[in-house]
Amino acid sequence: MTRRRKEFAQARPQCGGPLASMSDRIRTDWTAPAQLVVWPDDRDTDERPTTTLREAVAEAGRVATGTPWIVLADGRILRPGQIAALRAVLPSD
Repeated sequence: MTRRRKEFAQARPQCGGPLASMSDRIRTDWTAPAQLVVWPDDRDTDERPTTTLREAVAEAGRVATGTPWIVLADGRILRPGQIAALRAVLPSD
């Protein structure tokens, strides 16, 4: 590993936050604030409510047209594949 890559790896934040591991049910914070965004969509983003990650993932599964994305409160954006992985481990309550 080059010196520059090693410095980058050390400076990069470690996994944590609402998605410590996409498949780890225990460490995923399903109550983290999240916003579901569907693209393309004609609604203004100001109209979209901020919900929990659990609600956004569940609602993404009901999207009939467009591509669902989830924006987390810390600024990370979950892509459709990541959302599908979370739907697979979504706890039923």
